[in-house]
Amino acid sequence: VEFSLDSDSEDEGEFAGMVVATPFLDEKSAAVHALGVFALHCPRGFFSHMESSMETLEKLWDYFHENIREQLLITYHHFVMSLVKYGQPDGKFPKYSKGFPAQTPLPSDAETLLTTTVMPKFFDTLQTD
Repeated sequence: VEFSLDSDSEDEGEFAGMVVATPFLDEKSAAVHALGVFALHCPRGFFSHMESSMETLEKLWDYFHENIREQLLITYHHFVMSLVKYGQPDGKFPKYSKGFPAQTPLPSDAETLLTTTVMPKFFDTLQTD
């Protein structure tokens, strides 16, 4: 087997003619990231958009590019944290103390999102990617 750095000698095989528009992927990744940042930093303003955003993000879960799926996991985490902040009177994270059991449990909607969507998707990603 001979190795060459010449691009002309490379066998393209099944990827011949395949073009991936990376600017499009970057834009999609940035849009997903922006949703998470809006949710995390403006929980009260974003709350009314949470359900429609989750529906949109769910459609991207099987996206072929791993950067999009990674950004989805980060955004889901931001959504959970947004729900924690939303449930507080001052809109900030609650004070907590170390140890088990948790002295400050998660709000029910944040716990539901975490257990029904975020963690199953996280474990699925660990197994498949």
